Amino acid sequence: MSQEHVLYARTMEAGADLSGNQYYFVKNSSGKAVLCSVAGEMSEGVLKNTPVSGEAASIAQEGTTKVLAGGTVSAGDWITTDGNGKAVKTTTAGHVVRGRALEAAVAGDIFEIECCLFVL
Repeated sequence: MSQEHVLYARTMEAGADLSGNQYYFVKNSSGKAVLCSVAGEMSEGVLKNTPVSGEAASIAQEGTTKVLAGGTVSAGDWITTDGNGKAVKTTTAGHVVRGRALEAAVAGDIFEIECCLFVL
């Protein structure tokens, strides 16, 4: 069962309607939170709430958090964003890693990751 223990969350203004994107990866675009749109790109972290444009977006950056799987993931896999802000396994050099899977998942599942940040 997925849990979360967010130790640090950042708040940014939502730069778009993110009301359908809870547990997706978001990035900083001109100081506003928007959905990640490029596989392996730098993200601010995982969206914790459901803001519309102009509202406060709460973004988990440290601790453990729930994410939405964009593919099959095994416990221990390094996690990055796909081109739609969903969490996927990565072993690709140059991808930004935002976490390590703490449980297995398939596309559409919500699962838990331990947050981290480094480039493969």
